[in-house]
Amino acid sequence: MTEENINSLTEIKSLKKKIEELKEKKENLEKLQNTQGDLFKMLIHDLKGPVGEITANLDLLNCEKSLSEINREYVETAMMGCENLYRMILNILEISKMEEGCMSLNKKTFQMDEIIQERMKKLKAVLNQNEICVTMKIDEELQPVNADWEIIDRVLSNLLLNAISYSPQKSEIKIVVEPNGEKDFLRVKITDQGKGIPKEFLEKIFDKFSQEVKNGDRRQFSTGLGLTFCKMAVEAHNGIIWVKSEMGKGSTFVFTLPTIT
Repeated sequence: MTEENINSLTEIKSLKKKIEELKEKKENLEKLQNTQGDLFKMLIHDLKGPVGEITANLDLLNCEKSLSEINREYVETAMMGCENLYRMILNILEISKMEEGCMSLNKKTFQMDEIIQERMKKLKAVLNQNEICVTMKIDEELQPVNADWEIIDRVLSNLLLNAISYSPQKSEIKIVVEPNGEKDFLRVKITDQGKGIPKEFLEKIFDKFSQEVKNGDRRQFSTGLGLTFCKMAVEAHNGIIWVKSEMGKGSTFVFTLPTIT
């Protein structure tokens, strides 16, 4: 065997060793990532309990007849904060389930005006604080939807809180529910009078952890997962979601859901 052949064999053995080392490092990294992911999910899941306890006690406090009007407003604001935190926790958990393909929908039949009215009652305190008016236009002849009430409620909550966070005080948010122009689908539109979204940001607004802050003056309600959850949740119901916006003219988020014929 020539010296050249010996050198080639040595290089091949060295290369194989490096490949094996890289494979081992990759496997260790994957195990570490899986462990971190599992710990993260456990932590997020365990947060549900304390947040639920705080909300329950605030709810009891809110039932006290001796509370002054201002103190009751403080309690309602705290309850809204807890609900937002709980919503963020659920967003993370549900996104993980949807990514893993193991999320199941608990569907039932209901009218969209029912779920919107219920959501608006829960948002009353934060709307009053920001002096924001909400107008609704709902087609009364629309057929009901067969969907997961809790999931769609969270979609509405995310989109409405997003609209509130962008809206200036004493402005208006419009909610429109109408036929989608195609058979067996309805369309929900939520429009704010905020500053609008830059064109270059529209394509990635539904991506994970994607937030757009203008001059540091946006009040944040989410971790950037709210809109990601909305997209995955709507698509899980065979609907679609998109946004239309123009700088200085506000934004409109639109999603569709199939109706029952």
